Amino acid sequence: MSNSISAGDRYTVFAGMNYALTPKSVIGAQYNGSFYQVDINEQIRQTMVQRLYGSKQMTDRVTRNSTSASYLWQRNDNSQLLVIADYASMRQKDAQNLREYLMIVNNENDVSLTDNTILKHYLVVNSNDYNIVTATAMYNFVSRGWNNKMGIVWGHTGSIGTVLLNEVSQTCKRDNDWSGLYYTVSRSWDKWRMNAGLRYEYDYTRTDVEGSSLNKTYHNLLPNASVGLQLSPDIDLALYYRRTLRRPSYNELRSTHNYINSYQYSTGNPFLRPTITDHFALNANFKGFTASLSYSLMDDATQRIMVHLGSGAVLEYPINIMLFRAWSLDLGYNYSNSWLNLNVQSSATLPHTTYPYFDIIRTESSPFASINVNAQFTVARRYLIGCNLFGSTPWISGFSQNASIVGLNLSARTTLCQGRLLLGVNLNDLFQRSMSPWYKTRYMNIYNENHTDYDIRGISFMARWTFNTISNPFKKRSGNDATLQRTQDNN
Repeated sequence: MSNSISAGDRYTVFAGMNYALTPKSVIGAQYNGSFYQVDINEQIRQTMVQRLYGSKQMTDRVTRNSTSASYLWQRNDNSQLLVIADYASMRQKDAQNLREYLMIVNNENDVSLTDNTILKHYLVVNSNDYNIVTATAMYNFVSRGWNNKMGIVWGHTGSIGTVLLNEVSQTCKRDNDWSGLYYTVSRSWDKWRMNAGLRYEYDYTRTDVEGSSLNKTYHNLLPNASVGLQLSPDIDLALYYRRTLRRPSYNELRSTHNYINSYQYSTGNPFLRPTITDHFALNANFKGFTASLSYSLMDDATQRIMVHLGSGAVLEYPINIMLFRAWSLDLGYNYSNSWLNLNVQSSATLPHTTYPYFDIIRTESSPFASINVNAQFTVARRYLIGCNLFGSTPWISGFSQNASIVGLNLSARTTLCQGRLLLGVNLNDLFQRSMSPWYKTRYMNIYNENHTDYDIRGISFMARWTFNTISNPFKKRSGNDATLQRTQDNN
């Protein structure tokens, strides 16, 4: 059980400039920067090998800077060349002051500290530095009625991660190079339309940890295809296939150990392989109704597990699990008039996962369903009231089982001063059940059950003044968004 209080600041800066070289060509430069800091005070009561009481004071700082230069050549209405070069850096550092005490447990409601004596005191500093360089070129054109799109991407990421535990240091250095080529064609004939494409990706990673090195190279082909038929103005059918690739985040690949307490550690896994998903779908649209029947086959999905160490402590780290398959039925409905905008999305899924547990191969195949309702009401033309209601039955992700959730968010907005002043208020998680309160995992000889009581209810206010209105908004251009996301996932 833990109680925590956090407070922080976040700042974001964006600036850009375009210059027309000719009526058909434009060069541009952009900068995007952000700074984030949060201070956390947490009290922890935990039963592992012994009963521990702990306190943690933590300061987390993240600074991101991204600059890009672009060149756009508009050959004609159907032909365009875009070239983007980016450089980005991210600096992340969190400092933790941890204290642990042993507890005396007389009964369930009588817990006291052993003379309030500190069992252990740790100063933990985690830091990660990333430098990212990317280049992207895209060219679109039409030839004999066919729409053609082609492109090439290249990038390099250099990163250094350090963990300092009471002046004992661990360092992980990584260099990641990747490149890709893609080509797609599309065309429409009367009621028919089709699209087909192929993408090739190459990835090389070198990881150096305390004098040892690990090299990994991947080559992947990612095809996609679709066929559509419009039976009438109100009825449309489409059949899709695509293969996608998700590379592990840089945090998931780290090999340094993160100290949580005397009996719990976490780390990454530099041997993780990318997750490849083959997705098939049949979609139908009828007026405001949509339906989709899909099948997904996921190979080398990533999931976190916990293992017992010889010391009695527990180590948590990610692995690639066996095949994960799922059938899904998605239904949607949209409706709007002068005073109401309504969107309803629902889904039913039948997963199928196999994994080892003790001496048997277990299979998880329990169906689950979810729903999300968004409604916006316009009152007296200037007041907008929003309602978001969502929920899910107990659901399965890989070999983890999660409890059901239900959430309700409300909002209200209005404009004043001829639309220049926007005022708003948001009420979040009114049911206090938008987070899954427990989950269970089974893998090999480990069974892990986690119960957490969340309370993320909150109220926020917004005030925004618009000084001028740009009829043609400035368009952000960047080629490194996906790579920056890999630095943020699971941090």
